Amino acid sequence: MLKIYGNKNNQDFLRKNLEDGIFPHAYLFRGARHLGKKTLARQFAESIINSEDISKHPDVMILESGEDEMIKKVREIRKKICLSPQRASRKIVLCYNVDRMRLDALNTFLKSLEEPLSDVIFILTASREILPTVESRCVVLKFFPLSNRLMREVVKKNGISEDMSELILRFSMGRPGLIYSFKNELTDKGLNFLLNSDIGELLDFATKISPVKKNASKLKDAVATDNIVANIRFLLYNWIGETREMMLLENSTEKKKTVNLLKELLRAYELINMSGANIKLILENLFLTL
Repeated sequence: MLKIYGNKNNQDFLRKNLEDGIFPHAYLFRGARHLGKKTLARQFAESIINSEDISKHPDVMILESGEDEMIKKVREIRKKICLSPQRASRKIVLCYNVDRMRLDALNTFLKSLEEPLSDVIFILTASREILPTVESRCVVLKFFPLSNRLMREVVKKNGISEDMSELILRFSMGRPGLIYSFKNELTDKGLNFLLNSDIGELLDFATKISPVKKNASKLKDAVATDNIVANIRFLLYNWIGETREMMLLENSTEKKKTVNLLKELLRAYELINMSGANIKLILENLFLTL
C-alpha cells in the first residue's frame, strides 16, 4: 500500500508500475528531506515483494549511506544480487541518501547500475544532486514540498492544538516529516514550562534534548543532529513568540524583566543557528540567566 501526504503524481506512477507488473531497473526519489521519500521507498518495496516486513526479508538489501565499511557492504550486495531470489520473484536494493555516499563506494555501487539484472530493482533516495552517471541510469521521481492545504490536513490529523498549528506550519515549510517531529518532541513545552520549572529540571531538559556528539562524518549521526537542532530552533522560536505576546499585556514594571528574557532567547536562537554550535552549552547558559 502506497500512502504518504502529497506528491500524488509520484504515487500514481508507482501504483501503475505495480498494476502492470513492469518496473524500471532503478528508481531515484529526489527532493528535500522530510517529504516522505524514505517512507514511500519502503512502501513500494513492500508492495513489490508482497511483504509487510522487509527488514529481514532475504530478497531485500538495505543500504544506509554513511554506515561504516560502506564499500564492503556494496561489494556484498553486488554478489547477492547475482543469486536467484529466495522467496520473491525479484530482489530489491534500497539505498537511502545515495547523495551522501562516499565517491569510492558510489563508484562501486555504480557498476551494479551499469549492468542491470532482469530480476533486480534498485530504489534510491537523495536530498541533493548526485552524480549524473548515477542519475542517468534511474527513473527520477522529484518530490516537492506540500501545499498549505495539505499541510493543514497533516496538522489537523495529528491533533495539534490551534495555537501551535500556525507556528508548526511556518517552521515545517511544506515538509510533513517535521510536523511529526515537532509534535512528538516539543509541542507541550511552552513558555510556562520555561518560566515555572526549577533550574534542575531545565538543566536535565537541556541534557535530554541536546545532540550527543558522535562521528559527524557518519550520515546517521549527522541527520540525527540536524533533526534535533531543527526541533530546538522550533522550541526557541515558539518561546520568542510567546514572550513577545506577553510583553504586550504587561505593565512597565513587569515588562523590563520580559524584555531581558526576550533578549536572552534571541541570543540563544542566533547562537544555535551558527555552524558547529554547542547546543547543550547554549541552552544551559540560557536557563541559568532566568
